Amino acid sequence: MRRLIPLVLAAILLLPVGPTAVQADDQGAPLVAIDPGHDASDWGTAGVANGKRLVEKDLTLTVARALSDLLQAAGYRTLLTRTDDAAPNGGADKTGDGKVDLADDLQARVDKANNAGAAILVSIHFNGSTDHGLRGPAIYYSASRPFAAQSRKLADAVMSALTARMGQAGRPITPLGVLRDSTLGGSLYLLGPAGARIVRASNMPGILIEGLFLTNADDAALLADPTTLQTLARGYADGIAAYLGPPPKPLPKRAVVVGPDGAFLRPSPLMATDPLASLPPGTVVNVAEAAKGDDGGDGSTDWYRVDYKGQAGYVFAELLQPTTAGASASGAPTPTAPPPAPSAIRKVTVHDDGDGKAARLRSSPSRGGDIVDRAKAGETLEVLDQADGEAVDGKTPTWLKVRHGTTVGWVWAPLVDS
Repeated sequence: MRRLIPLVLAAILLLPVGPTAVQADDQGAPLVAIDPGHDASDWGTAGVANGKRLVEKDLTLTVARALSDLLQAAGYRTLLTRTDDAAPNGGADKTGDGKVDLADDLQARVDKANNAGAAILVSIHFNGSTDHGLRGPAIYYSASRPFAAQSRKLADAVMSALTARMGQAGRPITPLGVLRDSTLGGSLYLLGPAGARIVRASNMPGILIEGLFLTNADDAALLADPTTLQTLARGYADGIAAYLGPPPKPLPKRAVVVGPDGAFLRPSPLMATDPLASLPPGTVVNVAEAAKGDDGGDGSTDWYRVDYKGQAGYVFAELLQPTTAGASASGAPTPTAPPPAPSAIRKVTVHDDGDGKAARLRSSPSRGGDIVDRAKAGETLEVLDQADGEAVDGKTPTWLKVRHGTTVGWVWAPLVDS
């Protein structure tokens, strides 16, 4: 059977009592609590490949850090329950039972996720068994929680994405499956309800991922390759993003009018309304919130509610560009943020490598971002911004925010020519 030592040290039979789920701050991107399993006080399982000793506590931290980087690049917030070898409880009695043991280590991880208001909890582990023939990933969730259905949905999404990523990387796997933690003989401490041992249960949907078996020669050989660890992190990130959905776009604090003819400030995001004011190019406004309204003529229905000279109104989003340089919201045009001249607009061409493939525009600078459009080889794209994101080839993290027709998205820089 699957690992019973030390994993089952964390699997404890409990009374089915669970608190109400707590979500991340509605005003920000969802917060993902990432738990790198084990630490210096409990190394977990181990294996050997090519003469190299592989220790679970080290591999979990490596994958957790990579996962955190990928999620942050995609626009999510993350929390690591540990960032080094030290036990999260710091040697303190977190359960209040007068002794310090594994339960205090695990309770500290739960407390960190709860106190931060995480939307989900993902605990990263690697498996081990006396049956060295067992291999492949397993993902556990608790069916004894009010949010069990969400936890199962998260587990399914991660397993599906992980299987796809491993296959694409030439490392096909056969999953052991998505399993209830009760199959281990009791509820996992990080996932289960409060009871005899768990003093404060986790407040959010959660899963525990057993990536591969360190006790299987083939799985261990894969884990000895850093590319596999990065592929696992990408699979986890893909699944988490599929479950959470795209993070909200950060709202600019100020924006400058960049429409060549200026922009109208309207009482509502409707083209038929009489303008409250005419804003010349270069005018800076304070942005209050994003809104949906009429199609401004290019297929987009995005508007901003803004403040201009103390007057609230709506401006078509395509006519505004976020800015921070010397911006003043007095309502007067600012010389530090003029509208770009046509000749100053940077343009790039989709690289033609002879295979005729299109460059994919994504919702974020990562292959985990949703595909919002495709640009064919030879097509010209207008560059709006540049940022570091996922290094698709492991070397180049540069992505460009571009406009293709009426669609705006991110394209990996090596796919275009300046």
